[in-house]
Amino acid sequence: MSFDRAETSNRPSAAVTPRELRDPRAMRALAHPLRLELLDVLAREGTVTATRAAELTGESAASCSFHLRQLAKYGFVDDVPAGAGRERPWRIAQVDLRWSDDGGEHSHAASRLSVELLRRDVGLLERYLAEPDGTEPQWREAAVLTTSLLFLTLDELREVEQEIMAIVERYLDRTAEPDRRPEGARAIRMLNAAFPLETEPHRS
Repeated sequence: MSFDRAETSNRPSAAVTPRELRDPRAMRALAHPLRLELLDVLAREGTVTATRAAELTGESAASCSFHLRQLAKYGFVDDVPAGAGRERPWRIAQVDLRWSDDGGEHSHAASRLSVELLRRDVGLLERYLAEPDGTEPQWREAAVLTTSLLFLTLDELREVEQEIMAIVERYLDRTAEPDRRPEGARAIRMLNAAFPLETEPHRS
């Protein structure tokens, strides 16, 4: 779907409004490797049909169609009306999905979804690191991979996360609306993890 840049430059997109996942069924529906890949495809391409999704993922069109419908069932994607006799394309509905593992009734589903996302992202990172010749030198130089040991209070940890998310949110509209992407922009995977360590480390 195309957008007129002049008309949308100051208009917030509904797709970037944060959506807090609380329904364990929605979390379980999302915690599937192909469904996560399909969301990535939609984010990159803007809209795709099941046939095009199959070409980009290497899966069958029937499988992509099924999983797109499952994503639509829980509001993660929308179908886009098309002309008569044409295969209907799909688009991403939300690009800012959030959930927390707070020990509530949805804890197991939240943990499963987080693990599946981490598995995917670590796989992408390993592939990037293993293929140094696949990325231009200037992009590799600009890429970031850091790890730090910090000592924070609970309030400070929350403040750090809020500051990081404030930076990320400045660019989410480009994921939701491809026409907002400036020339030269590339898809960047950004990982963000901050978690408490054990009070006393294990000793052998």
